[in-house]
Parts: sequence; structure tokens; C-alpha cells
Amino acid sequence: MFIKTRLPIDESTLQTDIWFKHPTMEVEVNEDGTHVHNIKKNKFQTIHRHESKNSSWVDHKVSVFGKSMIFGRLSLECFIGRELRPGETCEHIDCDRNNNSESNLLPRFHLFQANAKKCHKFQDDGKTIGVSEVHGGKAFAATVRVYTPDACSASVPWTKYFWVSHYGSKEEAKQAAIAYRKKHTLHDGMVFI
Repeated sequence: MFIKTRLPIDESTLQTDIWFKHPTMEVEVNEDGTHVHNIKKNKFQTIHRHESKNSSWVDHKVSVFGKSMIFGRLSLECFIGRELRPGETCEHIDCDRNNNSESNLLPRFHLFQANAKKCHKFQDDGKTIGVSEVHGGKAFAATVRVYTPDACSASVPWTKYFWVSHYGSKEEAKQAAIAYRKKHTLHDGMVFI
């Protein structure tokens, strides 16, 4: 189930902000990634925010000339001056899908982005992505992406367990799992087995 809201429109941004035109459509996006302006109709497009009630997932969509588009992707195409290639996707550097500013979006291939997905369990403190306490507190699991040419994203999840009995304390097992996860997260390299 999703909560759908409209982002507010501030028409003064048309005169005050720097705008980036889409390479193939008559629309432009401001550098903060908060507004879409339809050049042809000279009006702002409504950006809809879709938020899951059950998780932290959020996305923004905008309708441009009758076509529903993911707002981050549209913004990135405006910023880089070309459409994304097949297999490319839009990465939010700070992992915040609410931040669609020019400085926060990068084009990435699916394999690269799959390594940083937030699809794994969160630690109880809510801060450690891909590390969770398992087996009734007897171990910590660190989930990373493993390269495989057979998967659709060229990677699959891989979980390594860090047993408290091996490390001597819960804190040491947790830190070992966090260190392993950090070593194999985005920008640091994928596991090749």
C-alpha cells in the first residue's frame, strides 16, 4: 500500500533557478531537482511522491506529455543532456530518493547500483544497511552483492555469517560484519567468487 502526495510548486523558481532542458522533450528541470517545467505549455508539471506504508521505499513520478516517468530519471537526463542508455539507471549518491538535485544524481549501470541497494535488513539501530543480527543473537549476517554473469543484474545477494562464538563477543562479531559489508559496498568493490 502506498501514500501518494503532490509536491508543492513554487512558480518563482522559473525566474530564480538554473534550468536544464531535456534532450528530446520540451521540458526542463531546475538544478535543485524540485520542479519540472513544461516549455511547450509554459506550465509546471505536478510531481507525485509515492511512499510505502510498510517500508522506507519512496519514489517520485511525473506525467510528461501523457507518459508517466520516474522523476529522478527525468531529472538526470536533463542534467547530463542525454537519455539514459539501455541498462543504465539513476543513482542517488546519498541514497535519499527525496533529493533529486543535480549534485546528487549519477548515471549507473544496473550491476553497479545493485551493489548498493537497500533491499536488505536493517540493524536494530536502523543505521547499518545489509547487516542484521540472526540466529537468536548468536551471529551477525552481512549481505553483499556477488558478481555472476547469469543473473539479470549480473549480481546476486550473498550472505556471510559472523558467529559470536568465533569472535568472543557480540560487539566484535557485529563490527566484523559491518567491516565486511563496508568493504564490499558501492564504490569499494563487489565480491567475486
